[in-house]
Amino acid sequence: MRYPITGVVLPNSNVTVFNDDGVTPATIYAAQSGGAALAGGIVQANALGSVVFFVEDSDYPMIYLFTVSADGQTLVGVWSFFTTTAMPTAAPPAVGSTVTALQIYNLALMAVGAAPLLTVADVSVQADVVRAWYPFCRDALLREHPWNFAEKRTTLTPVVGTTPTMDFARFFDLPSDCLKLRRLSDEAVDIPYRVEGRRIACDEGSISILYTYRITDTTYFDPLFVECLVAFLAWKISYPIRKDVTLEKTKEAIYRSALSYAKGADAQEGTPDVPQCNDLIVVR
Repeated sequence: MRYPITGVVLPNSNVTVFNDDGVTPATIYAAQSGGAALAGGIVQANALGSVVFFVEDSDYPMIYLFTVSADGQTLVGVWSFFTTTAMPTAAPPAVGSTVTALQIYNLALMAVGAAPLLTVADVSVQADVVRAWYPFCRDALLREHPWNFAEKRTTLTPVVGTTPTMDFARFFDLPSDCLKLRRLSDEAVDIPYRVEGRRIACDEGSISILYTYRITDTTYFDPLFVECLVAFLAWKISYPIRKDVTLEKTKEAIYRSALSYAKGADAQEGTPDVPQCNDLIVVR
């Protein structure tokens, strides 16, 4: 049985597939059955940059790393996933209001020179890496800035039966979807409090809070947040997939630049929050 391997490179480019030593041409085929192996392990991308070739399961395990040379650009260890369906010959979908997690995965993968996934459940090295990093990058980025699309308000009542041993009179449980508490009350009122784990310690009988919540529905993501998330994810997966320190540093710089711009643009939508006072400021 032969398994298809798919990827995206420059349109109409000649792709040479090597074994993981980067020297020996891999034994690949143009069809799922029949036909001789492609000479020199060479296959040509179509006009959209899509590449499909097949390998024998007797020659390669289910997860295998290839070195690919595409018109002079070498991609080491990134063609590693096997599927039962060849990749559609269509350009990658553009990010928009209906952006999906799969699109974000693939934009990040292609940013580091890795082939995109067909589904979020693909079995491959790069699929495992991008799936592992995605929720951490998403949540960390949501905490990084008070994004307008990720804010929520609610009123909390005290926890019954448990009180702080000192400093404050009551505990309030943070909402289960809370990633970061932004402030207490709807006004710039000085209410002493402290976040302790998943609780707020405070003296008030009830409190209203503004917080950043965990959004898992990608269709709610702001386009600039998506751009930052793709850049962040590309930075974090670059070394595990490519083992290239220079590429890793480049992707970090791209992420930080995108984040700086996105923060400025997001902050212009609404009047800025008035910082709450604290005891040190009052004393001074």
